[in-house]
Amino acid sequence: DLQRLPAPAQAKAMAWLHRFNFPANDAAMLRADAQGGIHYQDFFPLAGEPLTTSAQALTGITPENTFLLHSRPNASKVIYLDFNGHLISNTAWNQGRTNPLTARPYSLDADDSTFSSSELTSIAAIWRRIAEDYAPFDVDVTTQEPASFGVTTGRILITRDTDANGNAMPSQGAGGVAYVGVFGLSNYGYYSPALVYFNNLGGGREDYVSEAASHEMGHNLNLSHDGTTTQAYYGGHGSGDTSWGPLMGTGYNRNVSQWSKGEYAGANNQQDDLQIIGSYLLFRPDDHGNTLASATALLSDSNGVISTAADQDYFYLDTAAGTLSLTITPLRLPSNTRGGNLDIVARLYDGNGTLLTQSAPTGNTASTLQLGVNPGRYYLLIDGDGDALSPDSGYGS
Repeated sequence: DLQRLPAPAQAKAMAWLHRFNFPANDAAMLRADAQGGIHYQDFFPLAGEPLTTSAQALTGITPENTFLLHSRPNASKVIYLDFNGHLISNTAWNQGRTNPLTARPYSLDADDSTFSSSELTSIAAIWRRIAEDYAPFDVDVTTQEPASFGVTTGRILITRDTDANGNAMPSQGAGGVAYVGVFGLSNYGYYSPALVYFNNLGGGREDYVSEAASHEMGHNLNLSHDGTTTQAYYGGHGSGDTSWGPLMGTGYNRNVSQWSKGEYAGANNQQDDLQIIGSYLLFRPDDHGNTLASATALLSDSNGVISTAADQDYFYLDTAAGTLSLTITPLRLPSNTRGGNLDIVARLYDGNGTLLTQSAPTGNTASTLQLGVNPGRYYLLIDGDGDALSPDSGYGS
């Protein structure tokens, strides 16, 4: 790629490549455009055939609000999930190609003009999964098109690899393609959107599409691939509820897919995903106190986010004598893979801060506590954990 470029473009490409770290295996996926811009083209090797192509409806999301979903509506940084199709013009993607490209909408059938109920259900599930991946950060993952696109507004375009006029989209045949390290640049719009080709991802299967979308936005945020010395993309390991894979690899059929820093056996990339993403998006403000003194009242529908390795959420409850039973569950999507990033460890303390019992079961991301108690105040601690069965370290939990 570099040798065919004129000298100024070669210099730009070399400077771009030196701005981020990537393993040797990534060289086969890196491409330089005619002006020296660097992007990834991802031909994801999917492990196995789709289990199902349909998603199940999520509680609280109706067809009417499918395109009004927000994970953090007041955040200043935005990741817009574009399912409606898009006219791509005068961007880096148009170099040497049709200008404009008329990208098609997300569709599970032959009708691009309307969204069916199954398509709306799938869109909601894709949004929920991507919102979970970016939940630690101060960013709004949304299906509602922003009024304007600034340098901290990312667009993930979920489309086909052929446009509405039969023109090949960039890197046709790939699962996704995105420029690297461009989020926040003054010319970010020129290197946007990140492209995800749903027709090459299990025919639009919602968990495959969301994995690819989080991955491609990761490239915009300066992340390279998680692989091994022999694999460009690491597909993960383990089975059951805590099967694990890295988002910057291909953890498509794993129930827990997380950001990684290369702690699995044979890893070829120790890039600290969370630190790098946090340098672009910042971490979200803590939602619950990290001490007994700052604990939040526990309600039956209490929820929270473990946003960093140091974050611990404390809750308090007052109870009469009897058997206290608590069940704490992470996000679990009702179809295909689970979609949650959190593996929970729960601990129960008495009013003096003495540990009474804890739960961090191997092979299960949820935790359950049950204990006979006297009247009084008790404290519940929620934290992220690893799993010895998978195994995984808990870094991305």
